[in-house]
Amino acid sequence: MANRKPVVPDADIRELRKDYKALMKAEPSPEHAAELAVFVRHAHEMRQLNMAMHTGRMCLDEDPDDPTLLVDAYVVDRDEDEEALRDLLDLADIGRYLDRDDIRTTAEERFDTLAGDWIRNATEAEQRHRLRTLTSMKDRAYADALRDADRFA
Repeated sequence: MANRKPVVPDADIRELRKDYKALMKAEPSPEHAAELAVFVRHAHEMRQLNMAMHTGRMCLDEDPDDPTLLVDAYVVDRDEDEEALRDLLDLADIGRYLDRDDIRTTAEERFDTLAGDWIRNATEAEQRHRLRTLTSMKDRAYADALRDADRFA
């Protein structure tokens, strides 16, 4: 039997941990807060929620009255509205995890606006598909409310 090198499936997680350790050692500054915000988003995308929550808290501790850096890290230009909607749901989750109703509310309001536009700007067949997608993102009642709203009739 040939000697084989072991497969390392979590190289991305190892890199994320290295970045995390470096951020923990850095001194607080506006640049550090911006780096933390970007890291929060990246850790959240990789489903490393403990790292995302901890660095999110650190980012907000640098300026607790202005969550703009954190919100901007999640509200990025996406080619697809569906991806942008998922980003907004992640932002709402981070707001909930960090007990920041201002962040959660901002994300939910932006989600509602984008979801409404996304449904409104589709053909009837595409609307049905998008409503099913929203059902999987949120819930059936949310999708039904959008479908039944006067503006989509």
